[in-house]
Amino acid sequence: APEHRAQTRPPGGPHPDLPSDPRAGPRRLSCPNGSGGSAAVKIIVCIKRVVDTATRVKIGPDGKSIDLGGVQYITAPYDEMAVEKAIQLRDGAGEGTVTVLTVGPAAATKERRTAPARGADEAEHVLCEEALGAAATTTALKAALEGRAYDLLLCGKQASDEDDAAVGPMLAAALDHPCVAFA
Repeated sequence: APEHRAQTRPPGGPHPDLPSDPRAGPRRLSCPNGSGGSAAVKIIVCIKRVVDTATRVKIGPDGKSIDLGGVQYITAPYDEMAVEKAIQLRDGAGEGTVTVLTVGPAAATKERRTAPARGADEAEHVLCEEALGAAATTTALKAALEGRAYDLLLCGKQASDEDDAAVGPMLAAALDHPCVAFA
């Protein structure tokens, strides 16, 4: 694992990893691996299967639930953006892997397969046939991630079904990782 070192800068001074002229564009950063080169970056992206945002919702026969018959599913749009960002970061580093991780029913394999088609290297699926809330999803993802080596964990801002934006920050807290949300 890369060694993390705190860098100090004078108050109000530029961050050492950012160009002093914002018009200069982004700099390519490398992760030290002890040999003077850069290490392969390992990124994991959590994705969620949600009802297609273009679906016309029908009320179920009980008048309280949603009729899911004939509904199409997609990867949550913000999760798709996280996958794209992970691919850009990997490609910018020159080498590495992007692994997509999802929790859901066996039917979610379609959404899991779309990430490698977009450029992710691997896709993993934690099978769970019942619908999970944010806390249970966090527990399942934490169990799947424990003991694994990775440099960056990304989650989309929020899923388009529950719209609660809870899993990413809850997962960061459960894994004792720092979290950047809504930036």
